[in-house]
This record gives sequence, structure tokens and C-alpha cells, in this order.
Amino acid sequence: MKETILGAVIKKSVLSLCSIFCIITATFFLLHTIPGDPFSREMTLPKQSLDLLHKHYGLDLPIGQKYLRYLTHMASFDLGPSFVYEGRSAGALIQEALPVSFILGLQAAVFSLVAGCSLGIFLAKKQLETVGNRSAKYLTALGLSIPNFVLASLLQYLFALVFPIFPIGQWQGIESQILPVVALSFAPTLQIAEIFSASLMDIRKKPYITTAFAKGLSEKEVWRSHMLKNAFAPVLSFLVPLSSYLLTGSFIIEQIFSLPGLGQLMIHSVEMRDYGVIMGIVLIYAFLIFAIEWVIDVTHKILYKGFSS
Repeated sequence: MKETILGAVIKKSVLSLCSIFCIITATFFLLHTIPGDPFSREMTLPKQSLDLLHKHYGLDLPIGQKYLRYLTHMASFDLGPSFVYEGRSAGALIQEALPVSFILGLQAAVFSLVAGCSLGIFLAKKQLETVGNRSAKYLTALGLSIPNFVLASLLQYLFALVFPIFPIGQWQGIESQILPVVALSFAPTLQIAEIFSASLMDIRKKPYITTAFAKGLSEKEVWRSHMLKNAFAPVLSFLVPLSSYLLTGSFIIEQIFSLPGLGQLMIHSVEMRDYGVIMGIVLIYAFLIFAIEWVIDVTHKILYKGFSS
């Protein structure tokens, strides 16, 4: 078993690194084929000054040389300078913004997982008590029908303007983090609730559950010993797309709540063609997504003796 897990871990690691390399390569060439450059907005600068800036930052090189130069710098963990923030490196800017996005995403993931599983258990018990209960389906449909930017704006209006309970436009203290976390985790919470509820209902019909009851185990013992762990497998598999959703969804949430995270930095960098920052953020997000997938798949392998598809 250890050899199987080790082989699977090595295979997953190699595939993840190759995928990250392909993502970085594609992003690099796409960025450098878009018309314009970081200094195209500086219309007041004379052409000679623009040429010097291009030469200084290597923007006048052929795209193949630019790519090799970037790979060389990336190999030494150098993301390059920022073209917009004078005297700042792309790595320093990302390092400042990363904690905000990481904490926001982590809190939303934990909240979605805990609240979703709790709600899923509640809905499953309701469906067992009332045949034909479709509460899970209705709740999920409601959650998916409300875009996170609409919910974020509504929460901001209700609980920051009409009823000034929570502060907005800052990232200091738990109070300022509640609304962004709720807005980001609302839909995933309901999705997890539906998945966990459906999984519990399916496990409840299994023959070994009937056998457990026949042996005299109580409802509570059967749920704790047999149902919850086995029913959690689909939820564990769902954590991979969930992590992708939370990472990309935070872009909009950070923009609406004016949070100084990677999302806001990314949007501003794209507008200003700040290549080094854009590439650095893409690298961070690609690494996080594949690292999360790696951890979840290894956990699935250990708990359920098989990788999730």
C-alpha cells in the first residue's frame, strides 16, 4: 500500500508541475501578443525615452528571448520588477497582497465545509422524516441563481449602509471580514449541503447500514460509525473545484469590498500591462490549485483506497 501511494504521489506531482509549466508558458505568450505594453499609456514621454525604457526592461527583445529570460529569472525565484510601481518588485507586491486573499479563501472554504456539511445532515434527516422532501434541491437552486457579486452588493448595502453593523473598505478585524466571507462562501455552502445530503441518503439505503441496524446499533451510532465518513467522499472530491471557485471568485469580492488582495492587484496589473505581477499571480494561483488538488487526492487515496476522478 505504501508503494502504491508513493507512486501515485510522484505521478501526481510530475503531472502538476508539467501543468503549471504549460499554464505559465501559455500566459506568457498570450500577454506578449496583446497590443500595447506597460509604457504605452505614457503619451507624454518622448520616443527616445520610451525606447530606453523598453531596452532597460528587455521589452525590445524577440519574444523567444523574452521567454528564455523569464524562465531564467523564474528559476532563481525572481519574478522581476513591477513596471507600474516604481522601485518595487513583483514578488514584494504579491507578498503584501497574498495574506489577504489566502485568509479570505481559507475562511470561506472552512465556513463552506462546516456549514454545508451541517446543513446537509439536517436536510438528510428531514428527507428521511418526510418522503419527497426537496429542500436540498431548492436551496442549491437558490444559491446558484444569485451571483456572488449581486449577493456581495446586497450584503454591503444592507449591513453596511442601511444597517451599519459591519465596516467595509478595510481588512482589519473579524468584523470587516464577515461580509466578504459570507458573499464568497454562500453558493459553495449550499452546493456542499446538497452533495452531502444526497450522499447520506444514498449510503442510508446500502445493505450494510440495514445490517448495522439489525445488529442493534442506534441511529446515532450508525451515523457516526458508518454513514458520515463514507458519505463525505463526494464532498472531498468537490473540494478541488471548490478551491478553484474560491480563488477566482475572490477577484470580484475583493474588488467590491475594496480589499487589498491578489484579486484587486491582478485587475489593476492587467489594466496597466504589469507583466511581472500578472505572471507572478498566475504562478501563485496555479501552484495553489494544484497543491490543493494534490493534498485532496492523497487524502482520498489514504481514506478511501482510491484516487478521485
